[in-house]
Amino acid sequence: MLPIKEKEKAEGKAVAYRLYQLHLEPLAGNWDLDHLKAINAYLFQDLPKLGPKWAEEYKPGCFRSQVPENQFWRKNRLLKNSPEISPVVYSNMTPAEIQAASDFLQKSVDLPKMQAMNTEAFTAVISSIYITLDQLHPFPDGNSRTIREFTRSLAKKAGFEIHWEHFTKTKDDFDRLYLARDLSVNAIAIKQLPLSEIKFTLLDAAETFKSFKPLPKVMKEIVRPIPWTKEQANSVVCKLDKIITRDVAQAEYQLNNTGKDQSQYDMLKALELSFDEFAKIKEYCDEIGILFASTADEPECLEFLLDIGMPFIKIGSDGIGNIPFLRYVGEKKCPVILSTGMSTLADVDISVQALEQGGATDISLLHCTTNYPCPFEDVNLTAMDTLKNAFGMQVGYSDHTIV
Repeated sequence: MLPIKEKEKAEGKAVAYRLYQLHLEPLAGNWDLDHLKAINAYLFQDLPKLGPKWAEEYKPGCFRSQVPENQFWRKNRLLKNSPEISPVVYSNMTPAEIQAASDFLQKSVDLPKMQAMNTEAFTAVISSIYITLDQLHPFPDGNSRTIREFTRSLAKKAGFEIHWEHFTKTKDDFDRLYLARDLSVNAIAIKQLPLSEIKFTLLDAAETFKSFKPLPKVMKEIVRPIPWTKEQANSVVCKLDKIITRDVAQAEYQLNNTGKDQSQYDMLKALELSFDEFAKIKEYCDEIGILFASTADEPECLEFLLDIGMPFIKIGSDGIGNIPFLRYVGEKKCPVILSTGMSTLADVDISVQALEQGGATDISLLHCTTNYPCPFEDVNLTAMDTLKNAFGMQVGYSDHTIV
């Protein structure tokens, strides 16, 4: 056996360099156990080259042998900031256990679904993958680094970041991460082990460390969506309509499209987002670096949108001619984008005047054909030139076509 300190020194240099390379260019694979083996082989490839003893001890990319029946693959972890020892029991590497882990990966890794997940849902999935692989603990050495790199690169492919470095800042952080892992792995072992001394040891450890969180809760601290690049963020706006549902009848086109004879209230109430839900969407857009925008249809919505930091206010075509509200919007002296569907130049003129009378100085106009969907022959993009020539303002297009 090589001295532990000598191994740690060699690993610290060689494996750290290979990890850096994988951060630049992750290994391609199918996110299965063969992919996991490939990552382990890549990380530890330099150690067998250090000499015969090293080659004897390090077998990069090779699973450890099956543990004999009635024995256990156990580790007693020394913590950094506690005199307590954390016992943990891993799999015995039976064919059934290996196959179960393989099946779990095949079932859990679905990149299109992962890419569509919010942070909370993705964190739950990636945590379960980590726990499954950690409980298998397939390699004689380097399981933690291998599984961290596997989950980090998988997260990146799904559009997320895992900041494992968060747990290297203090001794307490180190202990929180490793106890989170051990508690989660032991929860599996406790269910599988027969009544025995080792099972009671794990139950005692669960009681001793009950104040510590399991891995899924700890990982909520370190999983984040990958921020958009400046170029991506500058080309995308998340735009919604903030309404407060009132009780009116459905329009004929709504009745035709929905096929349901219901009130406007019932239809819209089922679609309405609460103020809290709007605020969460705004927060998420800020987190990933894209602009959030919304239409305001009445004073209460306007005040709310300004309170959560809207950079400009969008007024829908139904706001044309609503002079009191437009003056109220103008008083906020924020940039305004005004849609002009269903309106004449005279309608647009009095609406612009109302905004300016309130105090608005930054107004943009959107040409809009109010038809859902709008046929291509009715788009009339040259109407933007008409608006620009008539009002001398920035113009744009509110698109209702189906591509």
